[in-house]
Amino acid sequence: MTENLSALDGLNDVPWSSLRHVYATADEVPGWLRQLISRNSAHRNAALDQLFDSLFHQGSRSPASLAAVPFLARCVLDVPAETRSEVLLLLIRLAVGWYDEAELPGTINTPAWRALVAELNDPENLARYDEQIAAATDPAARLHLTEMRAAEEQYIDPRDIALQCYDAVRAELPRLLTLLGATDPATRARTAHLAACYPEEAASSVPQLLDRVTMETEPSVTATILVALGLLGDAGTVPHVTSYLASPEPAIRWAAATALARLVTSTTATVDEETVARIVRTLGEAPQTSRLKDIEFNDGDLVGYSVLSLLSLAAFDIDSVLKAVAACLPFVSDKLRTTLLPPAVRVAFTASSTGRQPAFAALPEGHQRLLESLLEAVGLSRFNRLLQEELDNCGLPDTRAALRAYVDGSR
Repeated sequence: MTENLSALDGLNDVPWSSLRHVYATADEVPGWLRQLISRNSAHRNAALDQLFDSLFHQGSRSPASLAAVPFLARCVLDVPAETRSEVLLLLIRLAVGWYDEAELPGTINTPAWRALVAELNDPENLARYDEQIAAATDPAARLHLTEMRAAEEQYIDPRDIALQCYDAVRAELPRLLTLLGATDPATRARTAHLAACYPEEAASSVPQLLDRVTMETEPSVTATILVALGLLGDAGTVPHVTSYLASPEPAIRWAAATALARLVTSTTATVDEETVARIVRTLGEAPQTSRLKDIEFNDGDLVGYSVLSLLSLAAFDIDSVLKAVAACLPFVSDKLRTTLLPPAVRVAFTASSTGRQPAFAALPEGHQRLLESLLEAVGLSRFNRLLQEELDNCGLPDTRAALRAYVDGSR
């Protein structure tokens, strides 16, 4: 095993034994980091498994995760390609977990995240304990308040340590973005994905992504870069992305449509009706689009990502949007479908003054297709509470059997 001293310089200066990862103290982390740059691929893979499990177990991050970030960011530049992309994935997870999925189809709302953590860490929180301790006359009550204050001072909220990890990766972003020019496509794609997580760095990263996309030859990487440009760009990015709507590669067209959906709804960008129609049509074709599996946004559920983008475009052409959503819903992952169905109903229907919608046959075609697709997407399972509430609020039957009867015209 050969250690790259520049990658691990300072490793022994970190007090690992006083830090914790998910399971225990972090004494083993430096050994795993050394193993990560082994010439032996089995050793590297074993180290990756340990690092993922201990530094990012089920989305949890810890002080050891934070301390490991600079070393991981340096190691990624020197390990073989087969390992490099996996280390990048670990850095993406340490930076944002699955937080980016919760923000789609928009970009990560870092100002809100920072404001929340600032509120959690407000010094006045401890000052209030100090006031209560000073006012306490009962010794037992004073001791209890003192212990609570100490626990409050030592406690790190998960959202706080996650933001610290996010910023630690952000500090390494300039060196990591050099991997946009890596020889292997997986590394280039994951580097673009990582860049998409940092809207605060858009002024630096967008020009680099624009340069890279013009020379990229791998469709899945081009598509990833286009989605990143959509999440980071402004109105000036639109002309660069729009041309890719005409690509012969379906995955690239999908990515361009996804990027434009965000740009035309979240920036001052304007596009003509024909372009909006093409965006909607392309997103609606997502279930039939090949190679989407090679693009990793939204945990790989890109049909679900399409639905999110389509719903954001409802103000442009509600009927076309609902038809496209209906085409996608049965192919959305079970995990995301529960989240998507209530807002889809909300976008399509508003509460009726009579407390119920007109007969199914009187609904516009897009609304009809949405309800038919909803029944297909849910299958034989019962509607969950959120979907039932949304259906009821919109004056629609709130059980599967009743909605089936409504759609079939027997109600």
